[in-house]
Amino acid sequence: MTFAPNIYSSILILCGLVTFYMCYQIFRRYEIVVRWFGFMMLGIAIWALSYGFELSSYTLEEMLFWIKIEYLGISFIPAFWLLFISRFTGRDKWLSTTNFILLMKIPVITLLLVWTNNYHHLHYKSVSVDRTGDFPLLSIQTGPWYIVHTIYFYLLLLWGVYLLIDKFRKSDPVFKKQNLSVLIAAFIP
Repeated sequence: MTFAPNIYSSILILCGLVTFYMCYQIFRRYEIVVRWFGFMMLGIAIWALSYGFELSSYTLEEMLFWIKIEYLGISFIPAFWLLFISRFTGRDKWLSTTNFILLMKIPVITLLLVWTNNYHHLHYKSVSVDRTGDFPLLSIQTGPWYIVHTIYFYLLLLWGVYLLIDKFRKSDPVFKKQNLSVLIAAFIP
């Protein structure tokens, strides 16, 4: 593979590496509530690092390779977000095996559809390389499953934010600052 790093890819790769380091620290030190946050951060790290390599790539084949790696992170971020928020807000009863399996169905299907997109074009109708800018970019025409996954992604993010707002409103003044910090962090992306 040939790489031609640019400012965007370099920043993404650096952020991905820093996030991987944060994940390592989280997994090494903290209990399960924070570990779900660590899994979410791991997904973000994989996404950022792979996207950085995608932006450094020249050929369609290289870009598609990296996008398949990206989806190891992208697919599972909303599920890990909701698992973290469920634990953080004290809704552990939601975390049954059945609910976990249901929550993971769309991410697993999405990952499999991205990896096999050449056979059915359900996630991406078409992909090509756009060379009109300063560096080559992947040009994508989205398919029906892309829309399904995007809706799933944002619904879970919104549900998590709703749960955080609810916890913030009901929390003791001692914990309001902690809850507000997580709530503000949720709105940054």
